[in-house]
Amino acid sequence: MKRWCVCAVLCVVFCAVIIGCSRHSQESYTASLGSIRIEHRPELGYSGNGNAPIVARLEAPLEQESLQVVLHYMKDTTWLSECMSVEKASVIQAEIPRQNIGSSVEYYFHITTPDGRQLLLPEDAPEKSFQITFKGTVPKGILIAHIVLMFGTILLLVIASVFSVRVLLDKETVGRSLLVTTLAIIVFFLGGFPIGMIVEKMVFGSWWEGWPFGRDVTDTKTFVLFLY
Repeated sequence: MKRWCVCAVLCVVFCAVIIGCSRHSQESYTASLGSIRIEHRPELGYSGNGNAPIVARLEAPLEQESLQVVLHYMKDTTWLSECMSVEKASVIQAEIPRQNIGSSVEYYFHITTPDGRQLLLPEDAPEKSFQITFKGTVPKGILIAHIVLMFGTILLLVIASVFSVRVLLDKETVGRSLLVTTLAIIVFFLGGFPIGMIVEKMVFGSWWEGWPFGRDVTDTKTFVLFLY
């Protein structure tokens, strides 16, 4: 009973660490010119069916209606422009047309005052710009299967580790430890490759972006961990 409690505690700890490391907190970016201030918090991706809304906060109480606010975005290798509209107090919005799944679009904001002064966000645009990736959606059944298998792998690896320690202490047989380890490898393979690749295809439009065909960190880590 005690060993199962140890396995459960270790599994919860590992899962908490993984979830904590996987969270991304996007920071807000601001630029100002006199009393004009624009703030934008970029989104990492957009998975809706229509155009991607790009929202920013504009503070210019006395000049807002006279300002020209434009969203510039790149399609292929050409910069296109879209005038931004005021949705509500201090909130401006424009849309980037829907792109193919996995496509990333660069964009930046350009404000022109009545007297010709200009404000960019990012301030060194277009050399530097924001980026949004258009993502697909995954059926709940496939996503749940992927999550269950990956977290099941963690649980099985924890159990295998505990069994290995008990084998060294002559309190467990080698056969049971090898059985759990083999089961963990099988579950990890199913969750990380067939199902994981299906999830990636649906979200990013590509079966595999890791080594040796690409540089995606998550895919590469999955491949290295499986070989290990």
